Amino acid sequence: MISVIMGAYNAERCIARAAESILCGTYRDTELIIVEDGSTDGTKEVLEKLAIADDRVKIIYNAQNRGLTFSLNLALKSARGEYIARMDADDFSHPDRLEKELAFLEAHEEYAFVCSAARLTCRGKVYGERKYMPAPTKSDLASRCTFIHPTLLIRREALLRAGGYRDKKFTRRCEDYDLYFRLYKSGLYGYNIQEALLDYEEDPYDISKHTPKTRLNEFAVRMRGCAAINRPIGFFIALKCLLLIFIPKKLYLSLKNKRRENIIYEEKEALQPLGGAFHRLLRLLVRRNIKNQYYRSFIGVVWTVLNPLLNMVVMAFVFSAIFGRHTNGLDYPIYILSGNIIFGIMRSSTSTSLTTLVGHTDMLQKTKVPIEIFPTANVFSSLVTFAFSFIALLLVAGFRALPILGGPHYVFSWKIVLVVIIIPAVAIFSLGISYFLSALYVFFRDIKHIYTVLLTLWTYLTPLFYSVEALKSDIVSKAMVFNPMYHYVEGFRYLLRGDIPNIMLSFSTTQPSILAMYGFAAVSLIIGWLFLQAMKNHIAANL
Repeated sequence: MISVIMGAYNAERCIARAAESILCGTYRDTELIIVEDGSTDGTKEVLEKLAIADDRVKIIYNAQNRGLTFSLNLALKSARGEYIARMDADDFSHPDRLEKELAFLEAHEEYAFVCSAARLTCRGKVYGERKYMPAPTKSDLASRCTFIHPTLLIRREALLRAGGYRDKKFTRRCEDYDLYFRLYKSGLYGYNIQEALLDYEEDPYDISKHTPKTRLNEFAVRMRGCAAINRPIGFFIALKCLLLIFIPKKLYLSLKNKRRENIIYEEKEALQPLGGAFHRLLRLLVRRNIKNQYYRSFIGVVWTVLNPLLNMVVMAFVFSAIFGRHTNGLDYPIYILSGNIIFGIMRSSTSTSLTTLVGHTDMLQKTKVPIEIFPTANVFSSLVTFAFSFIALLLVAGFRALPILGGPHYVFSWKIVLVVIIIPAVAIFSLGISYFLSALYVFFRDIKHIYTVLLTLWTYLTPLFYSVEALKSDIVSKAMVFNPMYHYVEGFRYLLRGDIPNIMLSFSTTQPSILAMYGFAAVSLIIGWLFLQAMKNHIAANL
């Protein structure tokens, strides 16, 4: 049996809908325990009608308003079920919620409780979706509350082992977060089902819950909880609660709604029929890719500049003594950095595109979205990353151009602006490969591991940290002409040196060719596009 516990205070207008969503669910072996918490409206009368209509409803009355935590513990004492589920008086539980959550716990004994994603609603209208990572760790919990409380289904013995809900002043409006900390301290972990199984009522314009007192409560819960699970990094994150106290309400509301607008756009608009708005959805996916790339990172998008710089420092330190003298006059740190950021466009876009169709199965099944948009978005995301990396390259070049440390080691040339000729060719070439791999992965999942090996081989066959001249092999030099990435990487370096790549392709030299760049790009795009179109009908059936 599942015992569903709920507190109700002045919930006359919504309590019946919430209760019926539980009672009319597909899982029938339930009891619904509702604590009427001293309401001053007609909540009591509504509850009495529910109890008469269904004998699974049990009503407990508080003589005065005691708060949610007290009410939940009171309901827990009367619960007879092996499992305890939570429900709020203004939310709506999907019909199969309890059935799916129970099936998960029975199949996964390693988890003490389970929650799910939730659709965000305001006065019954859906405006977004909230979900957290499937299996939050202690570090995840230290950084934020990673579970949606009204979706909770927990084993009764686990809840009792943790001591139930802690009814203290400092846990007010944070009782769920405090509970999760104590559960994790006891080694009782939770899981988030990624499907939305509940409609969560939350007004995006209401900040009445976030008072200085509740901020202080959250700070206290975070500090105690992080100490309990031995995650001191959470102490610094908890300081955010104190800082928010001093932010004016109007400013906080503005920031909150700006973030809410992004959620609405990303979670709701993405599920609407495309209807000619290809560019809007493409922009959405690119923005989401960039956000997810550095999700939960402390310095976020700054890593797009730091990553190439740190890689350059390591590789320059390791390889400069071996290959540093064979760069055709280009400063070795710039030589390495330029090669990595150009090759990174192809590497990043094709690697992420490999699983992109399978990763967007829900969207493809629910909407008429052209499948080409997902690998295309990954290529554009890689171009955004390149733009930041190019800033890092300019910073390094500017530093090496200074008359210090035996410099200047580099001289700027106006021809660097001609990079706009090379980047589109790299993007088109990467797009063709992305189309091909994304379609192939739907049918042949092993390609993910094979491509990882091939990509590593391709990295070493492209002169990223060495020059072709350093190899002193005519065979390798002539074979390099057939490596598409050689033309893109070396063409970019030509511009950095103040030279311009050849227009025509010559097999007698190792000079990069603009014709070869766009020739390889055209062939890649045609093959990838045709393969994706040929597989389109079969892809839908195999997702």
